Amino acid sequence: MFEGLPWEAGQDQLEVLAGRSLRDVSPLLAADALLGVDPLALLDLDQSVAEEVVAQLQVALNQVAALQAIVIETVARRVEHDVELAKDGDRLAGHFPAGWGTGDDYTPSVLAPLLHLPPRTMAGRLGEARVLVNELPRTLRAALDGDLEPWRVGAVVAGSFGVASERMPDFEVALFGEGGLGDATAGVLRKRAERVAAKVDAGVLEQRVAEGKRSRCVRVAPGVLPGTTEWTAIAAADRSQLAWSAVCDLADEYLRGKPGLTPGQARADAFLDLLLRNVDVQTVVTIGVTDATIVALLEANEQVQGSGQRGSGQQGSGQRGSGQQGSGQQGQAFRQPQFVGVGAASIPSPALPYLPPDVHPPFTRTALTTRLFSEPADQAAGTRVDDSLAGSAQAGLAAPATVVSGGAQPAAGSGVVDAGACGWLLGDQVAAILRHPDTLVRLAKLDPRTGATAYLSSESYRPGAALARLVRERDGTCRFPGCRVAAARCDLDHAVPFPQGPTDARNLHALCRRHHGFKHHAGWSVDLAWDGTLTWTSPTGRQYVTLPHDRRESAA
Repeated sequence: MFEGLPWEAGQDQLEVLAGRSLRDVSPLLAADALLGVDPLALLDLDQSVAEEVVAQLQVALNQVAALQAIVIETVARRVEHDVELAKDGDRLAGHFPAGWGTGDDYTPSVLAPLLHLPPRTMAGRLGEARVLVNELPRTLRAALDGDLEPWRVGAVVAGSFGVASERMPDFEVALFGEGGLGDATAGVLRKRAERVAAKVDAGVLEQRVAEGKRSRCVRVAPGVLPGTTEWTAIAAADRSQLAWSAVCDLADEYLRGKPGLTPGQARADAFLDLLLRNVDVQTVVTIGVTDATIVALLEANEQVQGSGQRGSGQQGSGQRGSGQQGSGQQGQAFRQPQFVGVGAASIPSPALPYLPPDVHPPFTRTALTTRLFSEPADQAAGTRVDDSLAGSAQAGLAAPATVVSGGAQPAAGSGVVDAGACGWLLGDQVAAILRHPDTLVRLAKLDPRTGATAYLSSESYRPGAALARLVRERDGTCRFPGCRVAAARCDLDHAVPFPQGPTDARNLHALCRRHHGFKHHAGWSVDLAWDGTLTWTSPTGRQYVTLPHDRRESAA
């Protein structure tokens, strides 16, 4: 550290803090010394000294990242070896190993829990590490020397895509040239690498075009701010140009009509409006309730029925009085199925979804919206739900093939709902969804100990799917550590294989297709506790625990 720099008093100050001389010390040893320094003391360093420390620490990080890539390759080779041994064992036993993939299919799931990464992200890091270690020795050497940051290493690896293994030495010679990579940023370096790749291997462009067609996709992720969603798309350039022109043209119309919009806001509105044209989407909302909420709802129901009976008595037996306020019609507007279990409280089921607009028993969509989202109460009902309902409503929105779940705060405009991949919905957005005439509502009772879904009403689903619906609602996502694939797109796996283990909620958990195969073929074992806690044990003895989706914070 400080090689070639003029002496400054701040350097002595840093060495006093570190308790040792930092001159001619490697960046890794300097980093180790500085880890023992009081962080507050480092805030008083001179600027020039602080800049040198930042640069040297980055060199240390570069070296550590390169070392980690080498050891990631080590793990990949060991897993690959084990997979091939298992395949050979199946073949010798006369079984065709149809369920087996390659080591690259299983290694991301082995390493992802260690690094607290989603398996998909780990797969990308694994692929980069394998190319770096096996195909790019000069790039690896530069990283080990601390001259290449991880993001610039990634640019070189990405730029080399499609180059045949036998042409990789020519690629590196042309890329580094006589002067090395210099101070080129990652973006500049990637473009340079892509040009070099096209020169040294004529088939690169064709491979890139083919991969581009295969990689087209659309993904969503929660936005940074509540009420927003981030979209990522890879699509054909020609159709994308047409689509972008349509978005911009419609956005221009919006800007003329609403001068206060920014161009970005107008394009976002236009994008969604175009996407939803001539499309019908069925929405299912799940409202999670606790025992306290159920008691409050039942007490409110008794008050409403009592009020209705008094109204019927005051107005006599005439059709108007008995039809609007009599207890008979309201009593038939909803059912109260019993939960399974000793001492379990009953829960009101949603009323028929298409009631006349002037008939709103306490548990219809309109009533639930009113009571759970702090809208003006129905004065005709003459009742007020207990303050326990000023908690939260847990809602799930379902498109034809997608189910996401989450929670909502009660006050319209102030609360949020975790809508899974699409981020956080605002309270007023949820209230609008509940008021929509085509929205179907179901209720979920939450386990008081774990917060997981213990019961679902079946108003909007086929009765034969009740068990699968309950397990997916309880789990929320794939139960492998770090995997966020929605449970709606997952298989249901027996923790104890059938027929040794029963087919019920205590022995079923959601696993995406990749981790379903991983569990059966990679030597991992699982233990599913009665409360839905799932413990994974790796072949090396490491244990990872995943919990069912806790919905208590977002319950009504």
